[in-house]
Amino acid sequence: MTKDTLTVAVGSKNQAKNLAVLTAFQKAFPDVQITTEGHDVNSGIADQPTTDEESIQGAINRARNALFVNKNADY
Repeated sequence: MTKDTLTVAVGSKNQAKNLAVLTAFQKAFPDVQITTEGHDVNSGIADQPTTDEESIQGAINRARNALFVNKNADY
């Protein structure tokens, strides 16, 4: 059984970031209705990361925290 809708929790309320996530998921799942839900969550890093590793860790933290606050999301 395949789902005809997917909800994606995004660790940001930034409209451009949510649109980027929506576009990527629409390309990955062209026959599925995609909904993104932005959440203002903590990244656990400085506001201006100074290394690639810190940026990656912040993105991982935001993704995990978005799923934590939106337990009904598929991704």
